[in-house]
Amino acid sequence: MKKCPNCGALMEADVNFCTKCGTDLRNINNTQVNESELKPNVNPPIIPEKNEPEHMKQSTTPNDRQSVSEQTSQTESQFAQPRITPQRPQYNSQPTYSNQGQTNNQYQTSNSARKEKFNNYWQWCVASWKRPFSELTGESWYGWVTILAEDIVLVLGIYFGMKAVANRYGASTFGLGDTVSGIAFNSTIALLFFSVLFEVIVIGGYYAAYRFIYGHGKNLLEFVNSGVHCSNLNLILSVLTFIIMLLGSNNGSMAALLFLLIIANFFMGFQVTTLGENLKPVRDKMYGYIISFFIIIIALIILFSLIYSSAYDSLMNQLFSAFS
Repeated sequence: MKKCPNCGALMEADVNFCTKCGTDLRNINNTQVNESELKPNVNPPIIPEKNEPEHMKQSTTPNDRQSVSEQTSQTESQFAQPRITPQRPQYNSQPTYSNQGQTNNQYQTSNSARKEKFNNYWQWCVASWKRPFSELTGESWYGWVTILAEDIVLVLGIYFGMKAVANRYGASTFGLGDTVSGIAFNSTIALLFFSVLFEVIVIGGYYAAYRFIYGHGKNLLEFVNSGVHCSNLNLILSVLTFIIMLLGSNNGSMAALLFLLIIANFFMGFQVTTLGENLKPVRDKMYGYIISFFIIIIALIILFSLIYSSAYDSLMNQLFSAFS
């Protein structure tokens, strides 16, 4: 047999090249080989060393080995696919009221906000009755809302007064009840419209004088608030006029007197606001007052001419339609 000089493998005598490493064996002589060399060289398998973590290498006690196994089982359970079990759908027999609770909270919040606004407005009115010329800040809508409330109360009083006068003279007896009611309603709407125009004219005239005298200062809404604050006794006078007109037509003279006091107080409130401002005037106040006077007079002449023509035509048309 031949022995490979390179790898030591044993080959048959007629083999010229090593079947394991390919070495040339033609120049190698045959030699006797011991039986031990003929046995296959079986090497034990090499088992790779496990790279265990440090905490596992150091855990030699049974308790430590148990904790390591528990950690391993927990890790495997984390990556294990959960078993999904079908669940039967549940139906609520009672409806939920979460939106209703939110709505109730919003409603309570809005109610508290409205109450607070009304209390602030009431304090503003009380202060205007105690000290009309005092400076008290308020919301921008206080003045205009107060003017509109006074107009509505006055116009309603006039409406009931006209119906009382018509009933006193037997309008319902002659079958004119509906006609009188229609005339009173139309006259009330027209009177409300022209009352607002009258007040806008007065306020515009005095505000023009205010800007002419001082050149700066309050804006229009602040000016209206100050003027209404000075003349806010009209709110009480309007309520009294309404009550007197509601009681009957015998108190017409008292109602007319209160109506004249309301107009005079309205003029005085804005006049005091215009001329009594605590600012240094840039122009003479007398000329500013003259400007406001002519603006108001000219605008009121135009307004009353429109009122006369429209009211006269409306009244005549309704009377002719009633008697025809």
